[in-house]
Amino acid sequence: MSVIRSGSFGEPGAAPTESPASRSVTGGGAEALIAASRKARVEKTWIVTDGSVGMEAQGIAVAEAVGLPFSLKRVRIKGAMRIVPARFQIYASPAALLRSVQSNEPLQPPWPRLVISIGPRGAPIALAIKHASGAFGLHLGHPQVSA
Repeated sequence: MSVIRSGSFGEPGAAPTESPASRSVTGGGAEALIAASRKARVEKTWIVTDGSVGMEAQGIAVAEAVGLPFSLKRVRIKGAMRIVPARFQIYASPAALLRSVQSNEPLQPPWPRLVISIGPRGAPIALAIKHASGAFGLHLGHPQVSA
């Protein structure tokens, strides 16, 4: 997968240049948007999957395509919550669902800015993380849940 960029972006990490005319048109909104964008690139994105190679590849491709640092979270439900179908797990409280998750890395603060989930098994867990942290959510692979 390749990403085609157009325009002059300067060197990585260099501050964007703007003319005095553009400052008067955009006001303080542009500076706030640029600051938020820089903050989002510093914070990690969590990719939540059930460990399937194909699912992981899709999440990694999306994160790399937009240039975000990411952490891969391989998750699975443990305990009594295992017998509940994924489409009904979204109705459990986020705290209860996160307590019943086994992961290769802890699902605790610092929370991500973006959570990418792939498939129906990762979606309820990603929604619980989203509700617990206020992160944005992106669901791939027909997860059959509402965001």
